[in-house]
Amino acid sequence: MDVKLKRKDDKSVLVELGHVIISMPQDAVKQLVDLMDYRVKQLTPEDEASLERSLAGYRKIALRIVDMENATVQMMLADLTTKQVIILVRIDNSGRVKEKILKNLPSIKRQELEEDLKLNEKITVKKALSQMEYKIVPVLKRAIMERKRIMSEG
Repeated sequence: MDVKLKRKDDKSVLVELGHVIISMPQDAVKQLVDLMDYRVKQLTPEDEASLERSLAGYRKIALRIVDMENATVQMMLADLTTKQVIILVRIDNSGRVKEKILKNLPSIKRQELEEDLKLNEKITVKKALSQMEYKIVPVLKRAIMERKRIMSEG
């Protein structure tokens, strides 16, 4: 739905919402904008709790990388973007995932990742969770299944 604002000469504002037109004083428009900004930026306690539960679950998944064979980790890293690797490293507070990933990268890629980690400080929790769910976890599962297949053949 298109929303259009027009100022009138008497310092009020006409708000067009599709076929509906509302006339509002300037103060009411400012309060409405402030309320919308607040709602967009603030999380409800339920939303915050849900994000924390999701984050805790993905931390457990990320920690599984520590126990994986190096060949599987290398296979997985080949399919991830730099940003996705950064998310994996950042989601783990212990630093063990970072150690395992750095150990399985060639020295040039290792240096690049360390530089990228310093530069990419601001990744939102929502963005990280989305990347984990739709990109990183499927790659992780594929790498594990491929490794199991290779091991069963050999």
